[in-house]
Amino acid sequence: MTLTKHSWDDYYKAVTRRPHDPMTEIAIAKNRSGSNVAVDAGCGAGTEAEFLAKVGYDVYAFDPEDGAIELCRRRFLANKNVKVFRDSFETFTYPKNGLFIAKSSLFFCDPKQFERVWSSIEQSIEPGGVFFGQLLGGDDSWQNTHVRHISKFSKQQALAKLSAFDLLEFKEVHQDGKTAVGTEKFWHVFTFLAIKR
Repeated sequence: MTLTKHSWDDYYKAVTRRPHDPMTEIAIAKNRSGSNVAVDAGCGAGTEAEFLAKVGYDVYAFDPEDGAIELCRRRFLANKNVKVFRDSFETFTYPKNGLFIAKSSLFFCDPKQFERVWSSIEQSIEPGGVFFGQLLGGDDSWQNTHVRHISKFSKQQALAKLSAFDLLEFKEVHQDGKTAVGTEKFWHVFTFLAIKR
């Protein structure tokens, strides 16, 4: 599947009215860092950022896609607790935080820069802070294209990346399914919730 501007616009329309992920509530409850700063990495339509701000977090939300940024800037125009940036995993300056969310977004980090990016993310999370994210597995049907890089990992590699964290959840999905806009694809995804030691 090739990801284009058109497919991203369709995606934002499909997810704008979705509720926040229940795992975000668990992540908030487990944050023992003392920090109320959160990062929503690859924020898309801003659903998680909106919920985080509602419960008192100062949110740094970024996305490389113009459509996401336009949507979020309108959505958070009057919300001083959400700062929106047009940026990517590779170039964003990560603030110290107690909660880092990278839901369906780390997939699109350039594989050549992934280790550096991961190290920056890891260093930004305060001890006792929570990382809620997803990594793409090697069997997923999304492929690298000239439009988008895709980072994929084996289960062992994904677990090894989380060695600086205590795992609360680690789930693997390995099945046929659909994207948010209804396109058929094979999903291979590792979803994790982890506390920084």
